[in-house]
Amino acid sequence: MNIDWEKELLTIRQSDSINEGLFEMIKIFHKFFPCDMIQLYNYSSFDYTIRGIYSYEPPNLQSISHVHHSMVINEHVHRAIIQNEVRFFNDNKFQLSLGNQFILSDTIHNMLLVPLSINGVTVGYLTGVNVRFKVTSDKLMEIQSFSDSCINALNLSSKVNTTQFTDKEIIVMEYISNGYTTKEISRFINISESTVKYFIKNVMLKTDSKNRTEAVTKLFRLKLIQ
Repeated sequence: MNIDWEKELLTIRQSDSINEGLFEMIKIFHKFFPCDMIQLYNYSSFDYTIRGIYSYEPPNLQSISHVHHSMVINEHVHRAIIQNEVRFFNDNKFQLSLGNQFILSDTIHNMLLVPLSINGVTVGYLTGVNVRFKVTSDKLMEIQSFSDSCINALNLSSKVNTTQFTDKEIIVMEYISNGYTTKEISRFINISESTVKYFIKNVMLKTDSKNRTEAVTKLFRLKLIQ
């Protein structure tokens, strides 16, 4: 097993932001597990929605944040995501799940799926389209190890002061992590919806997050919410 990627993943800890860390992770993945195109998505296990983050078709990196919708996905692919299982699809099982976010000049022959999970909960996944290496059971096990190591490398707990969050902020983010809307949360804890949004905005600022999903992910890593 090639462990050189473990050394390179250590550099992610030096990233100034989670977005910079994610880009470095994608580049490292491509270096050791080359594919024609690699895409990174955020995934919600509560309502099965996905949000695009990056698409990397070397040497070009572009945002795919416009991809944000309820997941209508092939059952085989979805099962691999929720079971946190690296899978390689090279038949119609994966072809059925492809959307128009996959844009390549060549025919798509296969897809590698790499879930990313925190405490057993899948929070995102990588897809590698048209792999350019021999896929074996040992290689899939190595990629699973890569996925696990990525989560550790992206852990930003040392960059966030865990005492800076108020009890109300944590309570609100607990509800957010379970898929409740701001209107529902305001009713549950008897505060205005604008106050709920204020708490969410505060947590986003304190965690240097672009949106509430990223903030929830960081609070999971800090073990401040379950």
